[in-house]
Amino acid sequence: MKKTNNTSRILLASTLAATMALGGLALAQPGPGGGGGQCMGGDCMGMGGGPGGRGGRGMHGGMMNPAGKLLRLMGTLDLTEEQEVALVRLRREMRDFRQANDPIRQAEQKTLAAELAKPNPSAAVLTDLLDKRLDRQKAHGRILIDKVLKFHATLSAEQKQVLADRLTQMQDRMQQRGKRGGAKNR
Repeated sequence: MKKTNNTSRILLASTLAATMALGGLALAQPGPGGGGGQCMGGDCMGMGGGPGGRGGRGMHGGMMNPAGKLLRLMGTLDLTEEQEVALVRLRREMRDFRQANDPIRQAEQKTLAAELAKPNPSAAVLTDLLDKRLDRQKAHGRILIDKVLKFHATLSAEQKQVLADRLTQMQDRMQQRGKRGGAKNR
């Protein structure tokens, strides 16, 4: 029975560690330059998207949250100058929010590492860390939804249709990758 208990604790600790590590990626966005493959209001020289490009899709582009994916797609639309400025502002707000939360995430990682280094990690401590992380992510997600919808309201009917078509295409590509043994089947 003792082995099963230790195995359960190790499994719980490993699962929590993976969840918390991946939870941070839920907030990940393209790096400097915005990604998305077009300038999007910035200097295009070396800043574009694509795998390995600075700020491109190679920087966790597939791991970002739904609002981040939507923002990336919005940046590929034929935006007016006012919309470009608003999108850049929105991205900066998101970046600033993430950076403000970095010290919290770093402290959580230290607590997690210290707890997992113990011979008998506490499920209560690990669960508390997870709950706090998820609560912050939910709050951030709600803020993002409001901001993204506000920007979405500035799009023309044609831009909204192009965006809807691109979202459908993205979903189709993701499903095809899953069928070929891609990320979904790993």
